[in-house]
Amino acid sequence: IPICILALVYHNIVPLIVTQFQGDRSKISLSLTIGSALPLTMFFVWIGIVLAAVPPTVITSGQDPVNALESTLDGPTADTLAFTVAVFKLSAVATSFFGFYF
Repeated sequence: IPICILALVYHNIVPLIVTQFQGDRSKISLSLTIGSALPLTMFFVWIGIVLAAVPPTVITSGQDPVNALESTLDGPTADTLAFTVAVFKLSAVATSFFGFYF
C-alpha cells in the first residue's frame, strides 16, 4: 500500500524535476533513480527488520508484526526498539515530504 500511495504523487514530481534541471536528461534520470531508490531501500529495510525479528507464526496468523515484536520485548530493549521504530517512521515521512516539496 505505501508504494501505491507514493505512486499517486510521482506524476507531480517529474515535471518539477524537468523544470529544475532545465531538461538535462542525465540529471533528470539520476535524480529520479536516486529519488526512487531511497524510499525503496527504506521499505526493504523496514520489511527486513520486522520479518527478521518476528516469529513466522505471528506473520502467518495475521497478527500485526510490529505489535507482536513490541509486546515480546521488555526493559531497555523495548525502549530502544520503540525509539528506533519512531525515528524510522518519522524519517520515512520526512523524506516523503522532502521529495515532494523540494
